[in-house]
Amino acid sequence: MVLLWAVLAMACSSENTGEKPPTLAPPTRGYQIRADPIRVDAGEESEVCQHAATVAGPGEAVRRIEVAAGPGLHHFILFTWESESAPTPSRWPCVAAGIGGDLSHILDFRPLSGFPPQPYSEILFPEDVGFPLRPNQAFVLDGHFLNLGATQQRESSLTVNLHTVSQSEVSHLARILYDINLSFRVPASSRGYAEGTWEAKEDIHLFALTSHTHRRGIEVTIHHAERLPGDPASFEEKEPLYRSRDWSSPAFAVFTEPILIRAGDGLRYRCLFDNDKMIPLIFGVTSEDEMCILYGFYY
Repeated sequence: MVLLWAVLAMACSSENTGEKPPTLAPPTRGYQIRADPIRVDAGEESEVCQHAATVAGPGEAVRRIEVAAGPGLHHFILFTWESESAPTPSRWPCVAAGIGGDLSHILDFRPLSGFPPQPYSEILFPEDVGFPLRPNQAFVLDGHFLNLGATQQRESSLTVNLHTVSQSEVSHLARILYDINLSFRVPASSRGYAEGTWEAKEDIHLFALTSHTHRRGIEVTIHHAERLPGDPASFEEKEPLYRSRDWSSPAFAVFTEPILIRAGDGLRYRCLFDNDKMIPLIFGVTSEDEMCILYGFYY
């Protein structure tokens, strides 16, 4: 799986508790995608995926994304759908794009962008960068909604605007790096780390970095990592590139001068957790579990 440029990348923050989302007019050039109403029973949480097609023509690129979300949003992700055929049914319970849930579609997903739980969010690419779309590009909306502590069912909504330009109007086509640690374990009532290394398969120009944890994540750091000569499995951490100490609004580092990372080198990321639970803390997709995810944006 891979991702896209975001001023605020995917964040599982405390939920939008009730502010009414703005009404989004369809973009002058581009596409509007709307999810069917999302209903969550009292005391529950629900993550729902919905497939939506566009009539994108050849040579289009996304330059700006707007999202309006109703109450209860915990996180939102927009995926491109890479299969030529639509899923059946077109809407299904979705857990982190198949992780821990329905795995039959996981290779058809490519995470495009994500947003914190605000009624309105916007992504604007750097001036000379756009994300390419293939003709008739389809998408999947993934919305995780909470209704915990409530006494009645709640209905919510998701609307996405994709503002596009011709690929000839941008100098660089965005590509996204993504890495996730699925196997960490922090003992009960203690602190511990999850970490990982993302390796560049070719020379890249890195222009942005961000991270993702849940509420027990207290710090994320990312370092440039160089492969050690003669040892293909070992890396040496070099200069620090990123640090965030706010899980709910993680730092989004944009580099004025893109950072060259040579093929075979990479990024080393580390998430520090404070486990206040009486049981071990492990990876999971609910609001009570944890995650340690690296996102990067390059061309």
